[in-house]
Amino acid sequence: ENYATKYDDWYKSGFGRYASQLEDKLMLELLKPKPGQTLLDIGCGTGRHLLLFRDLGLKATGVDTSCLMLDRAKEKVDEKSLIRLSDEELLPFEDKSFDLSIIFLTLEFCKDPVEILKEAERVTKSRIFIGFLNRFSFLALQRRIKGVFKNSIYNQARFFSLSQMHHILESSSKFKTQNWEG
Repeated sequence: ENYATKYDDWYKSGFGRYASQLEDKLMLELLKPKPGQTLLDIGCGTGRHLLLFRDLGLKATGVDTSCLMLDRAKEKVDEKSLIRLSDEELLPFEDKSFDLSIIFLTLEFCKDPVEILKEAERVTKSRIFIGFLNRFSFLALQRRIKGVFKNSIYNQARFFSLSQMHHILESSSKFKTQNWEG
């Protein structure tokens, strides 16, 4: 069983479904997507958010560095042209190609979060939603402890605190934080 399957299985669990509902509600409230808009999911993983936004009438495109995750996304979305293997730090799109972008549980796994944010700002016309797992949350602690006893994708993750994320956002020269709470 690979990590893409484990990722999807977690979202099918009771707590995973609950967390997903809260995450999606917050993301939709802040992004305010409208049918017909274009959206880029940077680090789209297994395509969960691509389906959400496609079902809302958006043209959703996803990029990820993991072939395993993208294969799973392609099975779900069944629109291969909307999913691309790409380095999130050097996106293969023109400036301001998308109305909206999301970066959800991606910065934890990248080499340079500031570069990803700069690229997101470059390709996005309007709003960018960033979702990350706070290093001081119970779930982050649980994943770190589990990783001591069992091999996990989260052993490779860097979890950020709110103050660290704020510093990362400020370090991205053009990135402006709105609705920042922390």
